[in-house]
Amino acid sequence: MKKTYLNRHLKTTYMKPAAFTLMLVLFVTITANAQLSFLPQVGLEQSKTSLGINDLPSFSPMGVNNYLKANLRMDYRFKNGHSPYISFGTSPGVVEYSFADPSNAANNFKTAAGSLQFRMEGGYQYSSKPITLKKSSGTKTAQISTQNVVTKKTCGSYYYYHRSSENTAAKTTTKQNNNLNLRLQPSIGVAYLPSIENDLESNGSLYQYNAGNYKTAMVSGMGFEFGKGKQRLFTLSVFYTTALDKQDEHTIANIENDKMASTTLNSNTSSWGMTVGVPFSFSKNKKTIAPVKTTKAPEQKQYNKSRCGSYSGRCIRKI
Repeated sequence: MKKTYLNRHLKTTYMKPAAFTLMLVLFVTITANAQLSFLPQVGLEQSKTSLGINDLPSFSPMGVNNYLKANLRMDYRFKNGHSPYISFGTSPGVVEYSFADPSNAANNFKTAAGSLQFRMEGGYQYSSKPITLKKSSGTKTAQISTQNVVTKKTCGSYYYYHRSSENTAAKTTTKQNNNLNLRLQPSIGVAYLPSIENDLESNGSLYQYNAGNYKTAMVSGMGFEFGKGKQRLFTLSVFYTTALDKQDEHTIANIENDKMASTTLNSNTSSWGMTVGVPFSFSKNKKTIAPVKTTKAPEQKQYNKSRCGSYSGRCIRKI
């Protein structure tokens, strides 16, 4: 029994580090070709909030509101273009709908746009292969120069001339692909607002209903990343956000003309916008060196041998 327990203990002791090492190797192998990049973004976001009171048709008390958009997006891009992402940024504020008489809230009210809110977002993004927009110059052709060389030497009482040709081939260099290109980047994710205001607040006889006060939302977008060769220049993004959780209905009960009256409020919101940003990453792109093309020199012409030993060429006797 003791021997069996000892064997099990030894196996368990050595299997845990081995399993951890294996998981670490797999993680490194999977992420070896991945690239972490950052994309700070600025732009404009427009939101529209609809408000419903009792059984009346919903309406937008403020129409479309414009907000500045600031965002920091981080994605972990794999070689095949797939990448999870997270982002931290701003979100449109609520519509502050204020009224004193709940029974007449649809006609007698005041509205104000709330301040920007903090939003976290996470999801999935895909980057397509680059689409060439404008081609640049490619390679340099090889240049071959031929030079005739005449050598004068003596052989006893003879002069002889040896004529040969030397071919010089220039190296062929390939420039890096600097074509202007475009990558399409569709994405989908979920937004979360960690701190939101109360839906309904009251101060004495004045009520304030914060319309469009959602907690989670679905975000879909399309990015257009412009680059030059492997260099990423800038990214233009458009997106659409719609609330996932419809704001709960809130009922205000009051007594009017000795009768109990109630007013029910609910709302929904959505937003869309456009941002621009300059992506950057900490990893450097490797420069590829094109192989050097060599040209085969033509065979040298050989002259008939003269009396000058083993030398080849044309001999002239001294006078």
